[in-house]
Amino acid sequence: EKHNNKDAMRIWNESAENDKDNALRQLMKTLEAVNDKLKEFRAFYVKEVMPKMNAPAVL
Repeated sequence: EKHNNKDAMRIWNESAENDKDNALRQLMKTLEAVNDKLKEFRAFYVKEVMPKMNAPAVL
């Protein structure tokens, strides 16, 4: 009985670790995608918006 509980806990903990790893991987992918979009926007802003508006070059 006790042995089975230990196995169950081990499996549960491994599963939780995997979930955490997957969540972190997903977060990293999302952050990379956001970063790419920001780079695209910055390039667009510098090329298209600033010349037309005399906008501040803060980005």
